[in-house]
Amino acid sequence: MALAHPHAGRTGSKFLLALERAGIGVVILRGERIVTTGGALRTILGRRVDQWPGLPIETALPDAALLAALRSAGGVGPTLVSVGSRMALVAGAGDQNSAVLLFQLAQMPGAQRFHVADPWVFEELEAVLRTVCDGVLVTDGQGTILRYTPSWGQAPTPEELLMMGKSVAELEARRIFYPSATRQVLATGTSQRVLQDTAPGRRLEVVGIPVRDGSNRIVRVVSLIRDITAEEQLRRRLAEIESLAERYRQELARLRSAQAGDGELVFRSERMRQVLAVVDRVAATDSTVLILGETGVGKQLVARRLHQGSSRRDGPFVVVNCSAVPESLLESELFGYEGGAFTGAGRHGKVGLLELAHKGTLLLDEVGELPLHLQAKLLHALQDRRFFRVGGTREVRVDVRIVAATNRDLEELVQEGAFRRDLYYRLNVVPVSIPPLRERPEDIPVLVEHFLRRHSDRYGRHVEFTPAAMEALVRYPWPGNVRELENLVERLFVTVTDPVIDVVHLPDQVRVPARPRRGNVEVHRIVPLREAVEELETKLIAEAMARYGSTRRAARVLGVDQSTLVRRLQKLHHRHDRPQPM
Repeated sequence: MALAHPHAGRTGSKFLLALERAGIGVVILRGERIVTTGGALRTILGRRVDQWPGLPIETALPDAALLAALRSAGGVGPTLVSVGSRMALVAGAGDQNSAVLLFQLAQMPGAQRFHVADPWVFEELEAVLRTVCDGVLVTDGQGTILRYTPSWGQAPTPEELLMMGKSVAELEARRIFYPSATRQVLATGTSQRVLQDTAPGRRLEVVGIPVRDGSNRIVRVVSLIRDITAEEQLRRRLAEIESLAERYRQELARLRSAQAGDGELVFRSERMRQVLAVVDRVAATDSTVLILGETGVGKQLVARRLHQGSSRRDGPFVVVNCSAVPESLLESELFGYEGGAFTGAGRHGKVGLLELAHKGTLLLDEVGELPLHLQAKLLHALQDRRFFRVGGTREVRVDVRIVAATNRDLEELVQEGAFRRDLYYRLNVVPVSIPPLRERPEDIPVLVEHFLRRHSDRYGRHVEFTPAAMEALVRYPWPGNVRELENLVERLFVTVTDPVIDVVHLPDQVRVPARPRRGNVEVHRIVPLREAVEELETKLIAEAMARYGSTRRAARVLGVDQSTLVRRLQKLHHRHDRPQPM
């Protein structure tokens, strides 16, 4: 039987014949499957072996000791194994890709011999071993190099030829290669696997195997060499890339933190401190948070703080503005769509924002504007963490934290039938209410200083407000909240050429107090007291409804029950609808 190797040819047949005469059987493996059998293997095992090629080694030789030996590090030294009713000695070498095993019939249980009858057979064995490694180094029992053969198709270099006849201890001392696998084999008497460095800068994996004579003396050491220089370089490069990626991740986290941390949420008031204390406690959980507040109070910044304080901080933070996207496109933007799902849809489809937020946080901004027909689909996605794209038939699974924000009264929308009650309860797990700027005037000066400092860094000049101008800013009710204040500061910074901004530079609505002091009611004409009370009540209710937008919040500010305010509104509407005398 010829060796299944392109370079075996005649030499392989001659070699197998020599093995058979010497009473030695051979099995060549690729991975854990047998590719070649030969020599005296059939005689040794007492069974047919011509059907073994292609079989797993476990199927052909179901011996636990042999299998354990095959998976041992390095090579397999003389190991006594049972194959059916026979005992055999097995030795060999290889790695996870390929191996060569030699079998010899054991004459008695516990025999510890393994010898080669003919020196020429050992030379041919070296040729076979070269098929499974990059090189073979052979020494005698004292560590003197007898031969070195590189892999197929290569010739020894002049430096390698000079190693012939040298001692491995001498070459190791001169750091030609170190450490020496042969020296360790001779010192321990067992097979050894070492990682070896060479003078030319190569990195080698070397397996040293002892070969013994009939007296159990080590007469040869065969070292199988595999060059792993390229693998080591790739491993180091991969480690460098991973280290660089980790530095990028840390820098990105730092930039995200700088963008969405305390530097943006500027405050001094106790009310904001209490609100953010709740936010920081909730951030560590995955609970759904509903952020309530008027337009411009900083709901999105609070949502970013929630994300940065959570375990999802390295994931995406995706914002869906439910009021900014047209109703006809909102479903496809939120859930994505498959190719050709509707007229104008892209051929390859599109990933939705909910899917993009996987492993991160999704902010549903202005969730009160979400169309009623999408609320049911959103509720299903939030509960089950899975959904279908528009026009899709495959379920998409996501792991995402939901944060919702609105300036509307969702409870009132539920009563009006404009918002699903079940979705409201699903979102309102942890409500966080951000007070408007007029209710925390102590935050105005620090916000102004923050915005001035930011513009000073951008434009390279220093500007400040006079105490009188700052007092006017504090008195102003700021219906647009922090966003209105930020825009005003920027406008004054770029339009006022003086380094100091005074009251005269402020807009009229800010310069003139927009709200009278409590208890200060101006009287321009004398009217019946009942008519004056009704007129004042009408103006207060109208102002509260215009400012707060819902009966519940307006009633809280006016100090009455919501039902009382609703009745008075109905009364006012009824009075205005009555025909007036001509």
